[in-house]
Amino acid sequence: MEEKDFEIVTDSEERIARNSGKKVLVIIMRCLFGCFGVDKFIMGCKKKGTEDLITGLIIVASPIVSLLLFLIPIVGMGFYAMALFFISLVNIIRYIYFLITGIKMISLTPREIAEKYERMI
Repeated sequence: MEEKDFEIVTDSEERIARNSGKKVLVIIMRCLFGCFGVDKFIMGCKKKGTEDLITGLIIVASPIVSLLLFLIPIVGMGFYAMALFFISLVNIIRYIYFLITGIKMISLTPREIAEKYERMI
């Protein structure tokens, strides 16, 4: 009887192999919706994706809250304008960050991208 070599595959290696074919989708989602953690959900990083989703929703909802504060007579237009400016600035910086990191990911191999997300799990 022949002796067969069995390769032991860990869960981590299995996830890397399974996710390595998602390069194009992950790059597009990182560039467009990275601030909401969509790319992390695709790669199976549910905890980190949830953190990004909550942070993104808070930042997007903040101008709405500041608008409601503007409606209170005590709070003047100056507060609303300042809040809107800083929240918009944070949004712009986040979008630029995720766009740049998404563009950088183009040079990575599918396996390197899968390994990067595997470290987040």
